[in-house]
Amino acid sequence: MKITRMHDNKTEYAILNGMLPRYVVEMTMQALNGIYNDTWRLPKRSEIELLFELAPELSDKVRQDFTASEIYWTGDVDRHNNPIVYDARKRSFKIEETLASTVMNSAVLVKDRN
Repeated sequence: MKITRMHDNKTEYAILNGMLPRYVVEMTMQALNGIYNDTWRLPKRSEIELLFELAPELSDKVRQDFTASEIYWTGDVDRHNNPIVYDARKRSFKIEETLASTVMNSAVLVKDRN
């Protein structure tokens, strides 16, 4: 199963109005297709939630894996410009040096199982 399009009018509106960065949509779509790009910053939890709201074609399983991970970017970076990530399971903050890996890996694994 290759996902080739996730954009619709609502998603495009959110991107154009600054509610959702375009790369969050592209990064999710690429991860679901097994392509990993670590040059983007980790998406904020609010961006992930908005993406799922705007893109209902994402399977429930992928949505559960993303939101159940409870790992998301706080919006801050350390002095080396690495994202500071909040892990709700451990209730701790950590520096995430491999951008987007903790959030995106669950989607890649789900895609591989299907």
